[in-house]
Order: sequence, then C-alpha cells, then structure tokens
Amino acid sequence: MKRKKYLLISLLVLIILLLSLNWMWIFKLYRVSLNLLCEYKGIKIKDYGITYYLPQSFNLNTIDFNDKVVLYHADFISSDKNIRGIVEVLNIGDLKTYLEKSKKSATGAVDFKYFNIYNKKVANKNAFVIEYLRRGNDNRYYRAYEYFIPTSQGYVFRMSFFIPDDIFNNNFYNLFEDIVNKTLIS
Repeated sequence: MKRKKYLLISLLVLIILLLSLNWMWIFKLYRVSLNLLCEYKGIKIKDYGITYYLPQSFNLNTIDFNDKVVLYHADFISSDKNIRGIVEVLNIGDLKTYLEKSKKSATGAVDFKYFNIYNKKVANKNAFVIEYLRRGNDNRYYRAYEYFIPTSQGYVFRMSFFIPDDIFNNNFYNLFEDIVNKTLIS
C-alpha cells in the first residue's frame, strides 16, 4: 500500500512539474506577443493610397527598385530578429495568373513541405493568402504567410511574413493577421 502511495505522489509531482514548465513557455510566448502588439507605427504609401501598420519595435528599410512591376518595396524585421517580412505595391495585372505562375516557377526549385493558396477577406477586401513551409539557405525550415490584396487602382498590395518553423505558434499567426488587417487601402 505504501508503495502505491509513493508511486502516486511521484506521478502527481511529475505531472505538476511538466504542466508548470509548459505554462512557463506559454506565458513567455504571450509576453513576447504582447510586447510586439503594444504600439503600432503607421506607414503611408501616398502615391497608392495605402497605409499599413507595423509594431513600433520593428525596423523598416524602404528600397527603391526603380521598376515598373515593383512600385514600392520595404523590408521589415522584428527587434528579436525572429520575424522578417516585406511590403510591396505591385503592378502585375491579373493577380490570379501571377500567383499561378509564381507557384509553378517555385515548384521544383524550392524545397516546400507544403504550399497552399486560398481566398480570404483581409483588410475588408477580397484577397489571396499563400501559406508555405520551405527550407532556407541555412537548412532550417521557414513558415511564410503572404497576403495579396488588390487595390481599386489596379495595383496589388503584398505583405509577407517569414518566421523559423521551430519557434512558430498560433500567437505569431494572430499577430500577422492583426498587422495585415490594420492596413487601410483606398
């Protein structure tokens, strides 16, 4: 009887220890998410009637390609360097055709674990979202969420997020959704 009692107590202690470690990990991720969400900075792309928002802690680098297809380009990175991304305004014509060509040209050249394209309401507009998991140059897998939102001027607003798959969780997905849905497109 004593042996069963010790076994039961040991098992309970082990379960409590495992649960507390799991909760500490969850709270750490929650704290990181809250830090990223605390304040946003608005970036206006005046020529195209678009305003997008990024967390204040993100660094932004705008690059002028002087191109007829990529009309606006900016790279961003989170302060902890886990989240990277791009923002673009594209002059590509038919979005659906562009996405199909992109998928065909990348297949075989890039090591995808999965690749999904679907329609979704984003920033109060009908948009396309591409989700994929691919191997990077460092042999790590990266998860990507790319949002393509047509504008009334005939351009496409693109916002893409890239994060190492081994640290990804739904809190990051919720952050990406929050960021892209703050976008204002006239």
